Amino acid sequence: MTPQQARKEAQRWAQIEKDDPDFALLHYAEIGHLGKVKKLIAAGADVNARVDINTGIETVKDAPLYAAAGAGHIEVAEALLAAGADVDIEAEDNWRPLHHAVLNGQAKMAALLIRHKADMNLREALQGQTPLHIASERGDEKTVAVLVDAGAARYQWDHNANAPVDVICAVGGLFKTDTDKKQKAAVLRDIFNAATLRDIAHDKEARAALGTLQQDVVVAKPLTIRRRAP
Repeated sequence: MTPQQARKEAQRWAQIEKDDPDFALLHYAEIGHLGKVKKLIAAGADVNARVDINTGIETVKDAPLYAAAGAGHIEVAEALLAAGADVDIEAEDNWRPLHHAVLNGQAKMAALLIRHKADMNLREALQGQTPLHIASERGDEKTVAVLVDAGAARYQWDHNANAPVDVICAVGGLFKTDTDKKQKAAVLRDIFNAATLRDIAHDKEARAALGTLQQDVVVAKPLTIRRRAP
């Protein structure tokens, strides 16, 4: 882009900021322009605006936090959340920012959204997948670990009656070699197995604590009430 073209583009977006601040906010959130995002928020742009986007094939909904989450722009997401952005805002087909972050392998973004109380177990509408399903089928061990450690449901089914562990590395074309795929699958199974072992240990501890509590409870003797003689 020539300097002259760059100036024209800057002028065009300056005008869009005035005419359609919500669309401009979405654009800057997607490209990670923190300064512009803060400026538009201060000027009153709606952080929860769901904007119609024409893809050339169909028109879909998008939102600033959803766009920032998918692109991994942490500081932009933090600014949007601080300004009141809905952490679970829906884009299209029940896809939420956490789904979008996970789809794009943004483990740090997923952790941020979870800290802001994103619902980890919402299912998107088309296949009924939770974020954990998506991370698991893509072989993304970092994001799977984030979700599992945060308590995401490991036994929730999608529309095909598959739990996340059933779709490990199911998406083709994401792995360099078959060996790479097998190694990633083994890591994911280890993560799921470790979580199961932790659950078993916690259950044993809870049962032991309950047994100790029952032993410590002192049962009072029943009262004997003697009737007075007439």
